[in-house]
Amino acid sequence: MIMRTLNLLLFISVAFLILTSCEPIIEHKPPQITDQTFFIEENSANGTLVGTVFATDADNDTLLKFFIIDGNSDNVFTLDSISGDIRVSDSSYLDYETHTNFELRVKVVDNGVENLSDTAKVKINVNDVLEIKYLLAYYPFNRNANDESGNKNHGVVYGATSSPDRKGNPYSAYKFDGVNDYISVLRFGDNLPADEISVSLWVKSAASTTQFQLMLVPDQNRFAVSVDYLHNDVNSVFWDYGWQGEGGYAPGRLFDFDQSMDYKWHHYVFISSVSRDFMKMYKDGVLLVQNTEPMPLMQNAGKEMRIGSADNRWFTNGMIDDIRIYSKVLSENEIADLYKE
Repeated sequence: MIMRTLNLLLFISVAFLILTSCEPIIEHKPPQITDQTFFIEENSANGTLVGTVFATDADNDTLLKFFIIDGNSDNVFTLDSISGDIRVSDSSYLDYETHTNFELRVKVVDNGVENLSDTAKVKINVNDVLEIKYLLAYYPFNRNANDESGNKNHGVVYGATSSPDRKGNPYSAYKFDGVNDYISVLRFGDNLPADEISVSLWVKSAASTTQFQLMLVPDQNRFAVSVDYLHNDVNSVFWDYGWQGEGGYAPGRLFDFDQSMDYKWHHYVFISSVSRDFMKMYKDGVLLVQNTEPMPLMQNAGKEMRIGSADNRWFTNGMIDDIRIYSKVLSENEIADLYKE
C-alpha cells in the first residue's frame, strides 16, 4: 500500500514537471523607432516645441523612455524622456546662415527586465527666415513712397502715378512715363554697404529702351539696376555695384543680353558680395547669370537714390513695385519666397 502511494506521488510529480516544461516561453521584444524629420524656424525662442519623437513597442505593457545619445554636444535641444518632446534649449544656434540642419541620434529604452532598446536618426531642418535686421529699405508703394522697413528712408514722388500692382490691388505700385517721372530718396548712399547687398524688385516694362529702375546719383562708382535696357538693339538687363565705367565687362558689372520682352510683371533679385567673390542676377526665382569680380561700393556718402531714372536722364517707361534692399546675400530659399509672395 505504501509502495503504491509512493508510485502515485512520483507519477504526479513527473507529470507536473512535463506539463510545466511544455508551457510556451514568452519572448520579450525590443521597442522600435524609425528615422524622423522635423522643421523649426531660425531664431525660435527657447522652449519652442520642435516635434515629438515616436516609437512603438509590441509588448504594449512597458514604459518607453527617450534619450539623445549623439549630435547634441552644444545642448541646442532637450528631449523629454517620457513624452518624447524635443524643444529648443539654446536658440542662438538656430541661425540658417550657420546651421541649416541638425542630426541627433535618439535611443528608446523599455522598462522590461532586459531593458531592450533601439536607436534612430532625428533630423531637424532649420527654416530660413528673412530677418528684418538686414532690411535697409522697403518700398511697397501703397499710395506713397514711404520706406516701411522702419529706417525712414522715405521717397518723394515726382510725376509717377500710383497704379494697380501685379495682383490688381489699386494704388499699390508706381507707373513711370519714360519722360521725366522719378522718385527721390535723399542721402540713401549713407546706408549702402560696401561689401554685401541684395536688391529685390518687381518690374513691368512698357518698352525696351535706355532706362534705369534704380541709380545712386551723382553717378560715380555706380550702384544701378537696369531692366529691359536697349543695348545695341538688344533687350538687356544690367546690374552695377562698384562699377567704375571701364567698359562692358569691367569688374563690378553683371549683365544678360537677349532678354525676351513680354510686357508682363517680372521679379528680379540682384546680389553682390565682395567677401564671397560673386555677383548674381535672378529672374522670377531662377538664377539668370552670375560672375566673379565684384567691387566694393565707394564714395557713396550723401548720395541720392533715384527710383525710375538715372541722373535726370534714362527714365523708366513702365511700372515698379515692392523694392527691398538688404545688407546681406539672400539665399535661394529667400529669393523663392519673395517671388511667391
